[in-house]
Amino acid sequence: MAINQRSSDLKQGGFLSKSGSLFDPRGSYSVSQGFHVLYVAGVVCNAISLLFLIPACGIFLYYRSLRKQHRIRIHLNLFLSFLLTNGSLLLWEILVYRDRLLNAASDTNMHKDSLSCKILYVTTRYAWTAAFFWMFLEGFHLYRLISRAFQAPRTICGYYIVGWGASLVPVSVYTGFRVLCWVENAGYLEWVIYGPELMCIITNVFFFAGILRVLTTELQSHPNEPSNYRRALKATFLLVPLFGLQLFLVCYSPLAPEDNLTYELVNKIVSSSQGGAVAIIYCFCNGEVHGHFRSSLSDRCRQYPNADIRSSTFSTHTTAIDSVRGNHSVARGAIRGSNSTFDRLDRTNYIALNAWLQQGRNHKNGHDA
Repeated sequence: MAINQRSSDLKQGGFLSKSGSLFDPRGSYSVSQGFHVLYVAGVVCNAISLLFLIPACGIFLYYRSLRKQHRIRIHLNLFLSFLLTNGSLLLWEILVYRDRLLNAASDTNMHKDSLSCKILYVTTRYAWTAAFFWMFLEGFHLYRLISRAFQAPRTICGYYIVGWGASLVPVSVYTGFRVLCWVENAGYLEWVIYGPELMCIITNVFFFAGILRVLTTELQSHPNEPSNYRRALKATFLLVPLFGLQLFLVCYSPLAPEDNLTYELVNKIVSSSQGGAVAIIYCFCNGEVHGHFRSSLSDRCRQYPNADIRSSTFSTHTTAIDSVRGNHSVARGAIRGSNSTFDRLDRTNYIALNAWLQQGRNHKNGHDA
């Protein structure tokens, strides 16, 4: 999401020129084509993100051993905020943005000031704000664990209040001021929402720097075994999409949308694809999830033995199933080990912390010996 008012007005259908007057995207052929490209990019990126977010949420909810972990619950709520964001943005692109591209301003749904358009607009702004708050909570939770020597909190009820409740405050204030007019540029009023969102990202920058500082300090204190920490430092950069740090690349554009369509295209791709990227990294590339998949497949194979399959058409599949069954004990052992909050199978969010924790234990054992 771009934190500048003209980009927001473009996304929300305002199409404002640099002077603040309404801009007709159909007036110039080249500019009109540019806005159509933005529309296609928005629809494609939001749709792809939804295709990854929906099954990712289903996976976290399906496996009880996953959803009872605090970090997975936080991931799940972040996924749900992205799901709401991408879903509402997709509807906005199709119902409002496209309508503005094809019709004159006075004939569009946005300028008719319908209740459904207002509800969709407020939902979009709330979803974005909630996503920023949950990105902040991801950074806060991880930094809190490091500062307290990996002592996990007993409950994360406060996280739900901040993530879903506190994000209502700026959106409610903004909605109250804009209730009389939804078409004209809100000007500096946009910072009622942009301010908290920007603070969330800035705070995550400090959290990220703190994590890097801790890992670097540990690397310097254990110069004889640096390989684990070097891998941990590299893996720490996977936190960038989780913390939303890539949004700094598109946080501000000094030009109007019609003067900088390249920026707007990059902005739309980066912001609309973040949900899908986070789902891929923290769910589909998660070793702990892979272990649960293997366990479920082995259980299904036991329930339906291979002897019942007579057709030679399935010979290849049964061979693969036998191979998985042979490794069943290994997968089971991995699943049992995943009850710890910092499981070694999770090679995404907490791989850096795993290396640090393990190295600290080895260092302590050496002193005890």
